[in-house]
Amino acid sequence: MKLILTICLCFGSLFSIAQFKESFYALDKQWKQTDEKSAKYLLWIHLDSAGNWEYSYYHMWGPMIKLQTYKDHDGTTLNGLSCYYYTSGNLDSIGHYKDGKKDGKFIKYAFLPHDTLRAAMLYDYVRDSLIKVTDPGRDTLGKPNYKDSSDVKESIFPGGIIQWQQYLQHHLQYPDRAMSREIQGIVRMIFQIDEDGNVVEPIVSKSVEYSLDREAFRIIVNSGKWEPASVNGRKVVSYKTQPLVFKLEVSK
Repeated sequence: MKLILTICLCFGSLFSIAQFKESFYALDKQWKQTDEKSAKYLLWIHLDSAGNWEYSYYHMWGPMIKLQTYKDHDGTTLNGLSCYYYTSGNLDSIGHYKDGKKDGKFIKYAFLPHDTLRAAMLYDYVRDSLIKVTDPGRDTLGKPNYKDSSDVKESIFPGGIIQWQQYLQHHLQYPDRAMSREIQGIVRMIFQIDEDGNVVEPIVSKSVEYSLDREAFRIIVNSGKWEPASVNGRKVVSYKTQPLVFKLEVSK
């Protein structure tokens, strides 16, 4: 039996790479450090673009459990985004911290059929004080509603959907780590396009496995400038969701 990949692959082995700005830990069921073969969980610590340290906890060969961002490498002061996941890999909730205090939006998500994500409740905090609670109803992702505006243009990748599909086809790679265990699935990403066309706060909304999630994240982050959305000629932030399919075809 031979494996044929729908997308080319070229990532190195997970534990063969260890740089100053990132490190990996294999953990047993008591969350204590162990060897890779007997590990139940994986912890990936790395420096993000804002200079904070992200702690990403995964099932060893399965989806993410949680992501927490700290001001310091030792993980003592929350500062930035935190995400929590169901055992299925679906996103449960997110929150934002500043200097160890809740500061910004906290969103509890719900999943509808076909993995449709929507915000169930929104909580706004300022320095640990709850300012507002919002029930967004059926609105997906908790994004603004522009239905009453006469001229709404959605953000698009330069060149439109065809160029976006070509970008994904030419740049998406199948990681060796996932291929070695024949792990496949659909990683779903949510992200914002700001008023200047920049990709902002990409989040895994449906996790499958560490290396697949990381590749999906890389693809979104490296997509470059987009054409921003506009409402009545005014540029606005828009919200995107993107499934990325990783599939191994088997031939006899």
